[in-house]
Amino acid sequence: MSRPVIEVVGLHKSFGSNHVLRGLDLTVEKGAIQVILGASGSGKSVLLKHVIGLIKPDAGRILVNGEDITRMSPREIMEVRKKFGMVFQTSALFDSLTVGENVAFPLRVAERDLPEEEIRRIVAEKLALVHLEGVEDLMPSELSGGMRKRVALARAVARDPEILLYDEPTTGLDPITVESVNKLILETRDRLAVTSVVISHDIASALFIADDIAVLAEGRIIFRGSPREIERSDHPYVRRFLHPRAAEP
Repeated sequence: MSRPVIEVVGLHKSFGSNHVLRGLDLTVEKGAIQVILGASGSGKSVLLKHVIGLIKPDAGRILVNGEDITRMSPREIMEVRKKFGMVFQTSALFDSLTVGENVAFPLRVAERDLPEEEIRRIVAEKLALVHLEGVEDLMPSELSGGMRKRVALARAVARDPEILLYDEPTTGLDPITVESVNKLILETRDRLAVTSVVISHDIASALFIADDIAVLAEGRIIFRGSPREIERSDHPYVRRFLHPRAAEP
């Protein structure tokens, strides 16, 4: 059996008196869509920032392809980050740049000697991947919320990452757009063979896209399993999280 792509072991992180992560353990298998479910303020985003090396833990280890990034220098961590693509909750497009310039941004930063013709080819290829052909000259302000998410995904895969991180990808979207984004996450996994980590509090989306779901509460993973296993769980917190109205008196 191959080693997990990501291994989080005994992760602790506090901000002052706020103990956010309390010995969290998690593994993410190659090619899987790993969803991390949790309520607002449960530490999902803090965990994601640790995985990409933006935050140093108080204790614990984070291994990416077997390498412990908590022991790396800033230069070494920058190399590891090249394995990742990130889709931010708000899409985080640069409003002053066109769609094409947004998608090209990571290429221009990391591949400074890449010919302009090759950049244009890659931009067109990645936009086609998310079903947005011919929009390179549009500005972000001209896009719908769903289109902005697609452009953000095209930018995230511009450099062919091994791992894609999604921060609340369906927040603030209407139901039809949520469905299209969920299908795009699945399609991207299948076409690019990437490992995906999705943090969310969107239960319906998690059940639709996930290979495995981990539930984060009180600084730890309190339950994990397949969508079917999580729906059948009798864990009190999981049942309350999945069926909040049923838990009301």
